[in-house]
Amino acid sequence: MVAVGKFGKMNVIFHTLGSIATAAVLSAKPGEKTSNLKKLAVGFFVGILLHGILDLLPHNYPLSSTLDVFFTLFLLALTIFLAQKQNRILILVCFVGAIFPDLVDLGAEIANKHLGIPFPQFSFKIFPWHWKEYSGSIYDGTRNFESLIYHSLVFLISFLLIYFYRNKLFSNLP
Repeated sequence: MVAVGKFGKMNVIFHTLGSIATAAVLSAKPGEKTSNLKKLAVGFFVGILLHGILDLLPHNYPLSSTLDVFFTLFLLALTIFLAQKQNRILILVCFVGAIFPDLVDLGAEIANKHLGIPFPQFSFKIFPWHWKEYSGSIYDGTRNFESLIYHSLVFLISFLLIYFYRNKLFSNLP
């Protein structure tokens, strides 16, 4: 997904990494039931919160929209495939929470731009991190090093959480 209009978002791959890390922390041990509605709600709302934090940080867009969507779908599908059966719904719910703000605020605009489908859209953004005064989007090429640091931290923290909780999230991984 690309930055749309004047107020964009971080590449969706970073939101996806955060959602998988969230699912890893909340995931159930082998044989434990995860259909707990409270746990699913927490995963969804943590995804929204993390989305906001990531979008507020100064950032540019290191991936093209095509690569971003490809890597996101590949990573999500691979995670679901490798996950223990009882954690698959949790992964999807965390992912939907992580992209929910973009679906609400930018979904119609993205569909209009890429699909040519004229979906109705609000004249305003609901989530504050998509407002011009709060968005961390960088379009002028400045602060690239700062953006790289934030992207690297998101990757590192997500990777570490996924690694430390891998035995709960995934099946048969060392």
